[in-house]
Amino acid sequence: MSKNRSFDKDAVVRYTVSRFANTNKIYNKNGIKEILQSLFDKKLIVDGSKLLRNDILQNPNRKKVFNCIINNPGIPFMEIVRILNMSNFLVKWHLDMLLRFNFIRKQNIDNREAYFDLHFKSQDDKLMHLLSIAKYRKILDYLKFNDGVTKNKLSKELVMHPTTISKYIKNLEACGLLSGKKYSNRILYFINEDF
Repeated sequence: MSKNRSFDKDAVVRYTVSRFANTNKIYNKNGIKEILQSLFDKKLIVDGSKLLRNDILQNPNRKKVFNCIINNPGIPFMEIVRILNMSNFLVKWHLDMLLRFNFIRKQNIDNREAYFDLHFKSQDDKLMHLLSIAKYRKILDYLKFNDGVTKNKLSKELVMHPTTISKYIKNLEACGLLSGKKYSNRILYFINEDF
């Protein structure tokens, strides 16, 4: 095993069986495999990996990626790249390692990959993803201080295309953050009081 530093489940089983063959304790191949499988299921060790779960966050860049996700639940991939000023490939590598060892989870929302802490409640995924995107926050921030605004006014004030504003408002309404109220021939948008 010293010649190959990566973890090989079958090699460990063979090694363990041979070591305990001369003892008076009863260890069989299936019992050892079951114990190892429980370690794999818990993602404490990963087949073919040189790393253990406890080692994953020792890498400073990976720790930055992990903390970025913890601090910004629902954050899209490109936002992680932008915030951390790292290359796409480096961020992708660290995300894959964090996913592989069950530190984070990935969810596809609106054709984007959103990243969450593994323990974050999944029913809040869409909401947190929207709040992690700057344009959504910009709309909500504007409406906090300017109650009852039309789509056209939002478009002009925030310098966003009307189609973009419509799409974003629709998503915010679907999550219950905004509501539109019809006054004469216009629809005015308000932040819901629960938010």
